Amino acid sequence: MYRGSFYCPDCARDIKREVRAEWKEKHGTPFEDNGDSEGYPQGPLEEGGGESDSPNHCDGCGVFLENPLTRHGVEWMKEQARGATEDLKEGNWPSPAFLEWKRFYDDVIDFDEDEDEDEDER
Repeated sequence: MYRGSFYCPDCARDIKREVRAEWKEKHGTPFEDNGDSEGYPQGPLEEGGGESDSPNHCDGCGVFLENPLTRHGVEWMKEQARGATEDLKEGNWPSPAFLEWKRFYDDVIDFDEDEDEDEDER
């Protein structure tokens, strides 16, 4: 986490290196992390930044961070899957990002579950 964004370990390492170098050049002393994500990347955070309403991606390189989803995130992913199914029926391929998300979440989301069953569980 850095300035409100999530980063993969590689991008975070690059940012840390840049921040330390800029600090040393400006102040002539080694940088000391005060634990504030506004001034220095914190983490890596567990589970790709934690539970979210949508898949998290690195704000540097775009890699999928494989985070868990909230209940709303699960419903959102099911909506995306229904849209991808419709796209396929029309001859359009789903986005590579969706396919990556679906592969990751396939073990925890029943994409074939009937929508009426979801309503009954609430």
